[in-house]
Amino acid sequence: MDIQLIAALVLGIATIIVLVLRTRLDAFAALLAAALVTGFVAGQPALEIITAITTGFGNTLASIGIVIGLGVGIGKILEVSGAAKSLAQAFLKLFGKGREPGPWAASARWCQCPCSATPVT
Repeated sequence: MDIQLIAALVLGIATIIVLVLRTRLDAFAALLAAALVTGFVAGQPALEIITAITTGFGNTLASIGIVIGLGVGIGKILEVSGAAKSLAQAFLKLFGKGREPGPWAASARWCQCPCSATPVT
């Protein structure tokens, strides 16, 4: 195995962890930064790194873009209509007080939307 590729992998993973956990950077931006770091450490020219990132993103978006777009739209409708809050409250009643992680996870799973740490009242 080439030590340079292993170093690129380790530094890429470390970049994601540091950017997301320490600086609270958005995960998508952290993934882009990690891809750049990994490519540079692996010894790839800048143009090839950018081409690989855009090609990979384009292929991924082409295969699941419609599903993501529809999911975002449905999630927004659930949020605006109050259905997401109602669903979270129903799960909270089902699981009971003091066991909030279960209802939060269940409502997030069914709504496919992020749930904040703000309690539902």
